[in-house]
Amino acid sequence: MAWSICSSRFENNNMSNHDEPVLKKSKAQQKRDAVAAQALGAKLVELTVAQLKTLSEKIDLPDTLLEALLLCQTIKAREGRRRQLQFIGKLMRDIDLALIEQQLAQLKRGGLVETQQLHRIESWRDRLLSEGEAALKELLQQYPETDASQVRQLIVSAHKERTHNQPPRAARLLFKSLRTLLSE
Repeated sequence: MAWSICSSRFENNNMSNHDEPVLKKSKAQQKRDAVAAQALGAKLVELTVAQLKTLSEKIDLPDTLLEALLLCQTIKAREGRRRQLQFIGKLMRDIDLALIEQQLAQLKRGGLVETQQLHRIESWRDRLLSEGEAALKELLQQYPETDASQVRQLIVSAHKERTHNQPPRAARLLFKSLRTLLSE
């Protein structure tokens, strides 16, 4: 960070009392910090309302900032949105941006973990529907608490629905049962 030593008489008198120089951010550094705060604010605006509320609870964001973020999500006019983002950046100057960035990273990692979990469930469902009994045996080995008769029945129903061009109700139920099984 760029810092400069203030040389006003008041601060020089103050310096002698504390025996250390009073540091002040340079104007260029203040500008970079303001731009960084505004960019982080733009990232926060992209979050869903639920994610914003979760983030607000974890970090204890000021209510004015939370309201400004929610308002910015509703603004469609380009200039109005730009000005609202500037206001958000101004509100964020007094907040620890590193903490917000850390929480954003955790939110994204949580989303990635959830996505990976869903892919794993989809993979099991697809294997059960395509491979049948062989995949079911492997599932039972890995997850002995599985209700094998229910899974078999869902597989058979899903095959019938597929052959009769019906909506995949059984495949969805299979997915739900796998989700509860694999999330335990």
